[in-house]
Amino acid sequence: MFLCSFYLLCILPQLRALNVAVSVPPYQSIAKRIVGDRGDVVVALEPGENHEHFNPSRSRIERLVKADIFWGVGLSFEERMLKQIRDAQKEREVVYLVPAEVGHHSHEDN
Repeated sequence: MFLCSFYLLCILPQLRALNVAVSVPPYQSIAKRIVGDRGDVVVALEPGENHEHFNPSRSRIERLVKADIFWGVGLSFEERMLKQIRDAQKEREVVYLVPAEVGHHSHEDN
């Protein structure tokens, strides 16, 4: 999480406005503190929603399409949602921040 926050702090002075989408509600308050009044923060997965059955509506994708950065935690729904976002906004790339240790599991038998 530190690297994601550091990345946001480094690019903030270079941007006029920064729109950040976060995958889960706990990241929303962190991102709001970092972004401050220099941009907007939206959350993809609303409180109470199940990430295993998450299927974003068109209106939610339209809100998320405005994001410059998508700050995730490595949940499976994020990749599916990012594909929908990228398909909707082909003219620019969205930066996907996720902790490096996520998704690196050993499946070796000893």
